[in-house]
Amino acid sequence: MWLKVVLLATYLLCLFLLSRLFEAASWYHDTGTLISSFAALNPIELSVKKLKQLLDDRGVSYSGVVEKQELVALVESSGSPTSEEVMDVETPSKISGESTKFTCGSHFYEEVEDTKDSAWLVQVVMDDMDPPLLPEKIWKEVRLKVKDFGVRTGVFKCSLDRRFASFIIY
Repeated sequence: MWLKVVLLATYLLCLFLLSRLFEAASWYHDTGTLISSFAALNPIELSVKKLKQLLDDRGVSYSGVVEKQELVALVESSGSPTSEEVMDVETPSKISGESTKFTCGSHFYEEVEDTKDSAWLVQVVMDDMDPPLLPEKIWKEVRLKVKDFGVRTGVFKCSLDRRFASFIIY
């Protein structure tokens, strides 16, 4: 009887150790290190922009705060910042900077009309021979500026669906 209990306990211990080994391997694969990145940071070393972003992420209002020391005090009062939070601040927005290339009118309706939860900015290109209204360089700048506000962008070429294009333009 005792042999079965010991074997069961050994089996469970091996499963536990194996799961921890797989978790460590996964952590190493994701982060490139086995050291935890939840170490507390000194908020004085962070820039004002990062401090404000941390406060925004934590839901703390910093209106009327002018000096960096006041921002540092607000961050410290809401908890010490971790390197994980700072890495989240440094990562780009979740919304892609790429424009959706619409293939036809139904694709346009599917993406823009049927998704009422987001705003769209669509550049309509009249003809393949004519240049678009905004040159590529300016269009990139516009996309980068509006993506911070959650606005999705797209390009619709009228040559792909002439009937739908005449509907959009008029």
